[in-house]
Amino acid sequence: MSRQINFFADSEDAEQLRQWLLQAFPGLQAIAKERGPLEELREVQAQRIISTSSTVFLVPQWATERVSFVPLEDGMFRVDYFASPVIEYTASVLNEEKKSLSQGRFFWTYTGNVSPYEQGQVNSLFRWIYAHTIPVQTYRNFRVFEAACRNERILDFGYGVEQVSPHWK
Repeated sequence: MSRQINFFADSEDAEQLRQWLLQAFPGLQAIAKERGPLEELREVQAQRIISTSSTVFLVPQWATERVSFVPLEDGMFRVDYFASPVIEYTASVLNEEKKSLSQGRFFWTYTGNVSPYEQGQVNSLFRWIYAHTIPVQTYRNFRVFEAACRNERILDFGYGVEQVSPHWK
């Protein structure tokens, strides 16, 4: 079953999230991009790249031998996120000039089998996000972390939709 959560995180929120990820997922690896030559799709230590603004694929330690790739044209490949137990992660990025945050996202769409421990670890990520955020009233499937609220950031949903972050609880 796929799961997705969209969120807005200020710099200190993002650091708290990064620290939690590294603690909750010991040995966490990441793939820095979705497509490219196979040698560019190698897993690296997640702590090296999860603070970037691009989308990365988080690979729990128990999944490192189960990542698969789909061949494309010209010797290129892409991560097969339906057949690989990876978590797509896009960071929420601060635009200093506009004082706005782009939306971040975690997306789990693996269609294979996982053990109860593995599913529990993935579920813990979504529970942690819910426990450390509040919903945006007009778009309840979007969540906002505390510092983003306290700093009254503009939430940039994309497609020209923006609004001020809600007040923290």
